[in-house]
Amino acid sequence: MAAIDPNTLQRQIRPILAALKTPVRRGVLDDTAAPSVPFITISREAGAGAKQIAQRLVQRLNEIDPAPVPWTSWDRELIEKVATDHNISHEVVESLMERDRSWLSDILSGLAVGSKSPSDETIFRNVSTTVRALARAGRVVIVGLGGVFITGDLAGGVHVRRVASADKRIDALARRRGIPRTQAETEMRRLERNRQAFFTSYWPQRSLSSDAFDLTLNVGRLTEAQMIECIVPLIRQPTRKTV
Repeated sequence: MAAIDPNTLQRQIRPILAALKTPVRRGVLDDTAAPSVPFITISREAGAGAKQIAQRLVQRLNEIDPAPVPWTSWDRELIEKVATDHNISHEVVESLMERDRSWLSDILSGLAVGSKSPSDETIFRNVSTTVRALARAGRVVIVGLGGVFITGDLAGGVHVRRVASADKRIDALARRRGIPRTQAETEMRRLERNRQAFFTSYWPQRSLSSDAFDLTLNVGRLTEAQMIECIVPLIRQPTRKTV
């Protein structure tokens, strides 16, 4: 993948930073009137993976749609950005989807930056603000962190879900992490519990069913190249029919 010029990337990040600095009233994210620009969110079942396809998708989009502001992908980098923008330990941000809720508050107090411990709600709000700012700036692929629900009311988004059978996901997780299959199975179940707790906490009335997404892809049956070619046509159509 060709390197992106730092000055070009800075031009993309500038409107994101401006959006993050805009005061927002508690409980209100009044930015739905922003211009429609293309962006993608990728959700995945535990073990289905998404970071690699996000990077390859960005590469493909920049090949077919070159522009002064390139497409970029945001996964762990997004977590680091939230931590930097809001002066919160990145371990705390990651905890939103990685911790057992029953002991979250104790860990927050131990990892918070400075003497003030950010509340769970504050961390989530900072994540949401950053994700929405990225989406409004456009030409981004956002992986995980509930992006489909955080940006679902913004125009221009294409929301993708990656699924696979439990066996396929366990095998893939074992390969990616270089661990025995039995250990991968235990880890996948842990991830499933934590992600379910995350979504139940913040979107108790919402479901990660197929109707929440524009496209659901079976990782066990499609190659990454095939999946990318399924996504690209949706991005190249600025207006999508609504029902």
